[in-house]
Amino acid sequence: MKKISTYAIVFTLVGTISFFGQRFLFTALQGHLEVLRDTYLFHFAASLGIVVLLQVSMGIRALREQIGLLYMVLLIFKLFVFAALFHPYLFGDQLLSASIRTALLWPVLLFLFLEVFFVTKSIKQKLG
Repeated sequence: MKKISTYAIVFTLVGTISFFGQRFLFTALQGHLEVLRDTYLFHFAASLGIVVLLQVSMGIRALREQIGLLYMVLLIFKLFVFAALFHPYLFGDQLLSASIRTALLWPVLLFLFLEVFFVTKSIKQKLG
C-alpha cells in the first residue's frame, strides 16, 4: 500500500508541475487548455492504473513471470485508447498547428517515462 501511495504522489506531482509548466511556456495553447488538461488526466489515470495493476499482479505467483508481457499489452491498449479518444486533435480533424499537436504528445512521453521507471524498479525488486 505504501508503494501505491508513493506512485500516486509522484504521478500527481510530476503531472501537475508539467501541466502548469507547459501551460505557462506555450502561450499558443491558451485556446486549447481543456484538451491539454484532458490529455494529462487520461495519461495520469491510465499510467497510474497500469503501475498499480502490475504491482498487484506481482503478488500473484502465477503472473510474476509474465509481468513484462502484461505491461506491453496494457501499454498498447492505453495507446490505442488514447488515439481513439484524441484522434480529432492528433490526426487532423481539428485545425490545430503542429506545435499544439506536439504539445499534446508531451504527456505521453512524460507518463511513459514514469511507467517504465516504476515498473522496472518493481520488477527488479520482486524478481532480482
